Amino acid sequence: MDINEIEALANNGDTKAMVDVGNYYFQLNTGHDISIAAEWYEKAAEQGSALGILHSMLAHAILAAAAEGVGAWELAYEDWDKVYDHADKFLDICNQLRATNDVSSEENTAYSCRDDALYGVMKCFWHNKEYDNVTDIEISDKDSAKIHVLYGLCLWREGKYREAIPHLQAVESDEYINTVKNDHDYMIYSESAFLLSGVYRIGSTGLIPSDINKAKELLTSAYYHINNPVAKEIIAEELNKYQKKLFGGYKYIG
Repeated sequence: MDINEIEALANNGDTKAMVDVGNYYFQLNTGHDISIAAEWYEKAAEQGSALGILHSMLAHAILAAAAEGVGAWELAYEDWDKVYDHADKFLDICNQLRATNDVSSEENTAYSCRDDALYGVMKCFWHNKEYDNVTDIEISDKDSAKIHVLYGLCLWREGKYREAIPHLQAVESDEYINTVKNDHDYMIYSESAFLLSGVYRIGSTGLIPSDINKAKELLTSAYYHINNPVAKEIIAEELNKYQKKLFGGYKYIG
């Protein structure tokens, strides 16, 4: 069957055909065509199609990332919200199928998308300075390092410094350092590393002892892992305030 025949079936309520039409447009691989694909996947998802839910989740994740890239934060929020909703629905389906089917691959994809979606929603709030909307979200130790870092940054912006520190420390983890980042993520990285380095340098009574060498190491690591000139410059300016002492270690020239 050609695409017109498949689309006719889709218009008559065939959910498999809806997904097939979505796949046709998705493979054309333009922003406009992926949007059309997402609409068809969404129609199938609304009819309860597991494939529709899965494909809609993935398509909206692509659209959300693209919206972020051009600063269309309202659109990004709408798409990330759909990704999160579909990930939850698909995980419910996986739970029902696990007894008779190997759904581990699809389940991992859904968990990854849900994590990206939660972070994406948080990032939209962060960009709009709606920090309380971020800190109202319940997160757990199972959530990714990038979620903890951004959560900690928003706590800090609210003046909840001691609560923020354990979350900000995720910025030092290999998981966070190796996470793929865009320009907005690098700005989050630089600010979080900057703030945490200050905590290490000064110390926090009853929580973290002063350790100027650790502060310098954190900034140095951030400098070499940040791939954004503005974010990198923030770290470079702070690093320039650390000077070697004659007999080892560093001193801070603020």
